[in-house]
Amino acid sequence: MTNATCLQIDMLEVSKPPAQKGVAFWDRQWIDPELFQLLFGGSAEHTYLVVDAHLRQSITKVFDLDTLNLPTRCLFKGDAEEQFAQSAPFLIELTLPADRVSPFHRSFFTDHWDAGTGILLRSDAPMDVIWTHLRKFIRSTSEHSPDRFFRFWETNATRDYFEAIALVPSRCKDLFELKSGHWVSMIISHANITGDTVKIAPIRAEIQNATIQSRPYRSRRRLGGTHGKRGQRQFAAFVSSL
Repeated sequence: MTNATCLQIDMLEVSKPPAQKGVAFWDRQWIDPELFQLLFGGSAEHTYLVVDAHLRQSITKVFDLDTLNLPTRCLFKGDAEEQFAQSAPFLIELTLPADRVSPFHRSFFTDHWDAGTGILLRSDAPMDVIWTHLRKFIRSTSEHSPDRFFRFWETNATRDYFEAIALVPSRCKDLFELKSGHWVSMIISHANITGDTVKIAPIRAEIQNATIQSRPYRSRRRLGGTHGKRGQRQFAAFVSSL
């Protein structure tokens, strides 16, 4: 555990389900038991996945996020959604009903987990509220620099990012405490480069009295890593349409 002012950051030992030859598909273990308890057990909270459509498609070979039998919504909207849906972040509600496990749950945790295609969240907020909350982090504006595009669902940067902001109460408050009064109680991310799984949880007593700074988020790169005036104009139009 990292001793941080506002966040508890833990590394998890997550094992892939063993080979289960001869076991019926619906009876097979599909998720590490500890991970199951963290994501689906112990409370009435919702479980969400923010998945990168492009990374998912690199595994499925087809874009399928518009055909899932689960509540799914693109975090882009308008022209940005129409033009960039196949590389956009999507919010999917994974909260398990009492009577079944969907094929998406089984395939994500058995076939997609190691690829680090997205981050998982637990929250007491309903989907429309968490969608609105997450959207505000995609685009960062400033009076003194171009608009920025923040890929907060990037699993290989999760640990470094949250360790960096753990001593900044205003940023932690903005991320974990919603204006509606709901909370993001946990974020879990698996980095495909290092193979590490990290769990981040807010320390509410340290966050609740913080004052949120205006426009606190910055990206290390200019828009999308583009080069030249034409590329900058194209991505500026993209970001403004989010």
